[in-house]
Amino acid sequence: SDHHRRVARTLPFYEDCREFIRDHPDRVTAGMVRKAIDLPDTARSLWIGFDVRSAATATATCIDHALPCGADNPHLFGVRTPYEDGSFDYVVHLDLWRMLTPIDLSGLILDSLRIADVALLVQSQRLRRDPVEGIGMIDDLEYFLSIVRPRYEAAVTYEDDELAVVRLARPGHGRSADRAAPRAGQAENAGQQ
Repeated sequence: SDHHRRVARTLPFYEDCREFIRDHPDRVTAGMVRKAIDLPDTARSLWIGFDVRSAATATATCIDHALPCGADNPHLFGVRTPYEDGSFDYVVHLDLWRMLTPIDLSGLILDSLRIADVALLVQSQRLRRDPVEGIGMIDDLEYFLSIVRPRYEAAVTYEDDELAVVRLARPGHGRSADRAAPRAGQAENAGQQ
């Protein structure tokens, strides 16, 4: 079928992207992300990326691409997950989402918002790839937001020199994504004025 041919063509590309992200020195750590997003310790969350188990709380489930693949750690990207509807409060995606084709990125968003109220898409700011090299990645978050905002509540809720976090939710679910959190440093400065 066309679907199987598309998947067969996409897999080598995704494997190249995974290796690029895994080995990149500017990939942000899950610990940095955990501080930036400041989830409640009681939040049920699914983390997908590299080295995510290190930032996990007792209520977190991890798909850690840095650890061996197995029944307890399937190397899924989040496009089709085995979890029940509403299993989590948050799904946190670290960088791997940026390499997905439009079809698969749409699947990731749909599945994330099926299993959780909120999807947090993390971008390592210095992790860039020249599309001429054959691996394109989403870098322009304003463009990305312009594509998803007609259907979802979407905003950059954290941004500094190292990472940015896009918060996605279905309209009317969770607190409003339209109220973007201050950029790093702005919160401290606001209190001093």
